[in-house]
Amino acid sequence: MLSPSPDNGPTSRLAALCRRAFRRPGQPKITLRTALLGALATLATLGFLGVVGALTGSQLLVAGFASSCVLAFMLPGAPLAHPINVMGGHLVAGVCGLTVRFLLPAGWFSAILAVLLSMLVMALLGVLHPPAGGNPLAIVLAQEHWSYLIAPVLIGALAVGFFTWAYAWLAKRIRAGGSDPIG
Repeated sequence: MLSPSPDNGPTSRLAALCRRAFRRPGQPKITLRTALLGALATLATLGFLGVVGALTGSQLLVAGFASSCVLAFMLPGAPLAHPINVMGGHLVAGVCGLTVRFLLPAGWFSAILAVLLSMLVMALLGVLHPPAGGNPLAIVLAQEHWSYLIAPVLIGALAVGFFTWAYAWLAKRIRAGGSDPIG
């Protein structure tokens, strides 16, 4: 039990309890600064997609892009969060999903095969990006058309990839100046 002290109020005790309950070996420690900067980067990225989507009449906000932001901005040094993985993973997964959607009858089994195909192709091409794994599932189940590859997949993947690159570039520049914004 934590002993009461001026800097150990109920909120601190709750935070300590949560850290102990949810912390796992090997899980990276994410500082408050990283979390806040990542949240701002996510706001900028998804806000950009929302505004461009509203101006063009296209739905550019899809769940996979939000998941990409979590990975890219909370764990910016993770190999699967690199911009090439973000962009390549979403594009490969989109192509695989659409290919299966047009070659096989609609249904849950086709959707699963589309996810498996995208996993294999992403791995073989070296652009594995877990958040993109949901794209083929959504494409097959919603019976999307090839235009879906342009909007939201291509436009969204390029935008998220650009914001991921910009975030890493800015972090490197700030770190070189003596401050480390991502850790």
